[in-house]
Amino acid sequence: MGNNIYDMLNDSSIDIEGLDREGFNPFEKKQIEARFNKSINTNEKKSTKKGIMAASIVLAIALATVGSGFGASVAAAIKLATTDIGLFLGINKDLDRYKTVVDQSKSNEAISVQLNEVILNGNELVVSTTYKNEKSDLKIESINAVGEVFINGVELSESSIGVGKIAEDSTFQQVVTYSLKDNELKGDLEIKIIYSSILLNGEVANTKPYVFDFTTNGDKLAGDTIKLPINHSFTLENGSIVTLKSYVSNKVSTKLFLDIDNVNKSEVVYDIQLRGYDNCGNKIVFKPRIMSDDQGILELSTTLGEEISDEATEITLTPYAAAFSEGNGIFNSDLKQIEKKIAFPGKNQKLGNGYKQVGEEFTIKIK
Repeated sequence: MGNNIYDMLNDSSIDIEGLDREGFNPFEKKQIEARFNKSINTNEKKSTKKGIMAASIVLAIALATVGSGFGASVAAAIKLATTDIGLFLGINKDLDRYKTVVDQSKSNEAISVQLNEVILNGNELVVSTTYKNEKSDLKIESINAVGEVFINGVELSESSIGVGKIAEDSTFQQVVTYSLKDNELKGDLEIKIIYSSILLNGEVANTKPYVFDFTTNGDKLAGDTIKLPINHSFTLENGSIVTLKSYVSNKVSTKLFLDIDNVNKSEVVYDIQLRGYDNCGNKIVFKPRIMSDDQGILELSTTLGEEISDEATEITLTPYAAAFSEGNGIFNSDLKQIEKKIAFPGKNQKLGNGYKQVGEEFTIKIK
């Protein structure tokens, strides 16, 4: 079997006909079959939304430091370690009132998958999952698992970003945030998450999809979400004007929504970050969540900075940007490792790795 992912998928026997027995309606089955057939077509490039930058981080986590095996196989009925969403995202807040505990396990001869809990955050679904290798003689080098999200029978997953780690019990734990196409998700929602293929050391480990069905509701979190208008602009080196439009915050995430006016039709792509502090002294960083040609979302990073204090009434930020050509090929998935080494700069001081200040310090009232 070759190393090409499409070759591996073509050599695998995915039981599409068995989908009826998993509780799919004909519409869902047609969508899954079309998506799967598309993914294994060697003559067709994987489709991505035009202009999307930093929309997805590949969830292939190198596990070279893990031992030679996991020991005896464990049946899926035995509960695996639960991955707490808040701890994984670096959130020191009680999120229990917003969670839906799913606690479902599926297993085959190679991988057991346990879907632990989810949080619906506006048009994002945050999912905690635990994986366990059932081949005791196989050394784990990488796992790649991204699901597709159906809501009320319609496939809505658009992009994803996540983090994962090997736990002490040799399970692989991850939290993935799926961006959804629908911005008006209200009330009780019927969710189906399908993992069509899970790659274990680059090889497809399952012969049929893993399917999880549950109901969730995001109304409580939506009711506790703060939305404030902003109208602040700064200009990139290529002449593009970036305008911050709104501040949206709750216990799960804090985001800044922006528009980009590429007045000179420049093809240079920038990584934009806002760095600063709240009026309680916490150092904060907003980094790209999704960026396209004309709009984007910056999200508060608890990896690069701190949380905004619950007592804070305002935040003060300075914009920085680096053209990808100047950043030594650095993409957002690499920034977490690189920028831990970068101190917060003083006023008019340049960041390393191509980052330059592109606007003056400004303040946003958040209460």
